[in-house]
Amino acid sequence: MTTISIDKRLGIDLFNFPEEIIGLIKDFHGDENISGMKIDVDDRDKDHVVYIIRQKIESTPGNNINIITYGNTISIKPRIILSDFFRNDECEINEDGHDEIDEDNDEEVEEVEEVEEVVENNNTGIIEPTPYLSNLTAIGGDEALIMIAGALESQVSNMGRNLKDKEEQLTKLWTKAVGIKREIDEIRAPIENNPIISKLISQVNELNDDNNLIEEIFFIDGFVVARTKELITDNIIDGHKRVIGKMEIRIDLKPIVGRCTETGSPITIKNLDRQYNNGERTWECAHVPSNGNVCWGNAIEGLYAAMSLRDLPAILEIVISFIKNPNPIDPWGEHIKLWPTPIPREAN
Repeated sequence: MTTISIDKRLGIDLFNFPEEIIGLIKDFHGDENISGMKIDVDDRDKDHVVYIIRQKIESTPGNNINIITYGNTISIKPRIILSDFFRNDECEINEDGHDEIDEDNDEEVEEVEEVEEVVENNNTGIIEPTPYLSNLTAIGGDEALIMIAGALESQVSNMGRNLKDKEEQLTKLWTKAVGIKREIDEIRAPIENNPIISKLISQVNELNDDNNLIEEIFFIDGFVVARTKELITDNIIDGHKRVIGKMEIRIDLKPIVGRCTETGSPITIKNLDRQYNNGERTWECAHVPSNGNVCWGNAIEGLYAAMSLRDLPAILEIVISFIKNPNPIDPWGEHIKLWPTPIPREAN
């Protein structure tokens, strides 16, 4: 972990802190109104964070910084640029009142030596002054606003105190938010790294990206749901293929992840386009009545194997093949003969 200290004179505070690096902060401490901000970041992120802060500071004309690294601490402070306080050129005032610089190539100017009269033994009791070293620190920004407002005996004075209170509250909330984010990251890591969870999420993402019969697949509470494109039977039934429609396949996650409890059918099939009623019961497709009691036939063994392996692509492939290949001579499948036939496409 690396601590980055930002001098308050650089003008970085909670109100203008670069948003793109807030998510990288692991902890916040220090009083921004006294010495400045201090943040903790991972070692791998320190260079990026310092770069963003430097860009933020130096985007203001006249701002220059020094970056000092000592162990696991990086200090960002303003760079002090010393101006030339003294002129080295020897000057004298000419008769017109203008400066005349005495340089090597100029005409010689007659120098008049001034003799200082020294009076000996006449400085008793005189104390040489010592330089005054000021320890005052300039304030600005919100601090200056609060200070001036506090000097006013009016409603503005109360508002100044209220502003300081609110800023302190914001600092505490910001510190708490950083701590909560760190806790979220610590909780999220073992969940995301769980092999079962990561495998199922990866499979769903791949199925959404593949060019197959799955139109969309997503998670809801306790289930993974796949919705298909329009399905048509593979086999010819009484001289024609039959249009089944778009289907919704809902897979219970409990038997997939290993929480084997009695939940009824682990796979539910619904028709999103049409149903068929033969006078006795309603059907979603052949072999699938609307009450959920599916007659899987020979497909059941493959489903058992695919579910034990937590193989979502294999499960969906078996279910879709089951839907598209009904048995028209089976008592649960014979009604497929009455389903619509595809409309022939006109030739271009």
